[in-house]
Amino acid sequence: MRKLILLMMLFVATYAMGAQYKTLNFSTAGCEAGDSPLCFQSLLLSGQNTIDDTIYRTICAGGRFDTNNSTYRLPGIYSQTWYDTGNQEHTLYIDLAVNDTLRDTIRRTICAGGRFDTNGVTYRLPGTYTQCLREADSCYHNLVINLAVNDTLRDTIRRTICAGGRFDTNGVTYRLPGTYTQRMREADSCYHNLVIFITINHNPPVVAHFSGDTAICFGQTANINVFGGDSYLWNTGDTSSSIAVNPSVTTTYYVTSDSVGKCSSIDSFTVRVIPAVNVSFFGDSSICVGDTANIIVSGGESYLWGTGDTTSSITVIPSTTTTYFVTAESVGKCSTTDSFTVVVKPYVNTTVSNNSEICSGTNIMLSVRGGSSHRWSTGQTTQTITVAPLLTTVYYVTSDSVGKCSVTDSVKIIVRPNPRLTITGDTSIIIGETATLIVSGADRYVWSTGATTNYINVSPYITTSYSVVGTNGYGCNSTVEATIVVNPNSIADASELDFKVYPIPAKEQLTVECEAIKTITVYNMLGKEVAKISADGEKSVAISVKDYAQGVYVISVTNAKGQTGRSTFIVR
Repeated sequence: MRKLILLMMLFVATYAMGAQYKTLNFSTAGCEAGDSPLCFQSLLLSGQNTIDDTIYRTICAGGRFDTNNSTYRLPGIYSQTWYDTGNQEHTLYIDLAVNDTLRDTIRRTICAGGRFDTNGVTYRLPGTYTQCLREADSCYHNLVINLAVNDTLRDTIRRTICAGGRFDTNGVTYRLPGTYTQRMREADSCYHNLVIFITINHNPPVVAHFSGDTAICFGQTANINVFGGDSYLWNTGDTSSSIAVNPSVTTTYYVTSDSVGKCSSIDSFTVRVIPAVNVSFFGDSSICVGDTANIIVSGGESYLWGTGDTTSSITVIPSTTTTYFVTAESVGKCSTTDSFTVVVKPYVNTTVSNNSEICSGTNIMLSVRGGSSHRWSTGQTTQTITVAPLLTTVYYVTSDSVGKCSVTDSVKIIVRPNPRLTITGDTSIIIGETATLIVSGADRYVWSTGATTNYINVSPYITTSYSVVGTNGYGCNSTVEATIVVNPNSIADASELDFKVYPIPAKEQLTVECEAIKTITVYNMLGKEVAKISADGEKSVAISVKDYAQGVYVISVTNAKGQTGRSTFIVR
């Protein structure tokens, strides 16, 4: 809040305005009695300043501000204009704020006879009071006090007791007739009066008699009967002569008995609750089909199982989930019958691959069906695995499933040996000669020439490799290879007859020219005869080769004199 606090009767403000000065003179002359200390009757201006001026002022509610013969009471911004001796126009702005009267409220409750003090004033009676206070800003504020008085309470108890009886309340016992007063301090710190009227009933009291269950086991119901009066009121709230109760601990029940012409009496009946034997079990709560379960019970001194056993532990072999009951007893306690359930879980139903035989160096796929998870002895957890054992091996797989017992199956893989083949025979020949290769080590053979005997006779014209697959009695096979080296000069050395062969390479037809041709024989590189042609002393013979496979062939020509010549040609 913008405000100007004036604490003197005359205030002269002088301030620099560029190179000029102005003097503002404030006077309280003309203020009336009771006006705010911030009341000013006039504001006299002198000097030669030619700029606008502003006054910021705050007054109390109901007060006023006077300047240059003008009075302002409401908040707002006002302006005054005048001319100095030099006919220069001046404007004065007044920014006026009003400080409203504050109103605070205090609500207080006092006890009867008490007091409330504030700001040097004491209040004892209920009512609404107002204090006008001058605050630090010199304005007056109202403080409203709402005072309530808590009157002293008066409670009354009227009680009739039998002769020789007593009445107890708030720690005080009364046996004689009369009127008594207790002064008590309540939660509100005020004092209240309790008036007690005691009268004596000199009639003989009702004599009550009881029958019922004086002792029960925990959890049982006790029946209590009372007789001797005409009406009854139990501390349970029941009004009948018989009640049924279920106390968890030893409990005393009270009953007030009344009868016409007699004094009422209060009697009690106690029901003792005997604790039951606290049974605890330990044992196999879950087993697999065919397994044995051990059950141990403790907490009692003697036991009787539903199986007929009387020991604290039993061994059972249930085929299905079974509950076993036992009654435990102990001196001074009630017997307890409790139960223990053994859950029997079936095994996972699985099917695995059959035992198998494989040849050395091969692999086999093993699989298991049934169960939700699997673990093989190889460490794999898939349903199917592929193995390649070097020796006969047994593989185990454990299968699990929720709510069932795991099962372990095995598969035996017998590894049979492969035959060890050996080839003996001619490994080097001169062209035109026949080589014999002999294989051993197996029961059956297939050569690369197509022969199925344990030997072959071949006449290759170039160095050639021959392979053979041998199979033993287990069906396992091996392959071995032998190479026959053919002397590359053997064709020329063996030729007794010169002849011509063209074109080389040949595609469809090959021509042979020689004196008195008798026979022409064609061999492939494996020494196998491909064609044999007879001639009657002709000098030129044409041979069709369009059905020949591409490659190198050996041709042998014999004339009428029995001379033989050999050469090679190519078919493309």
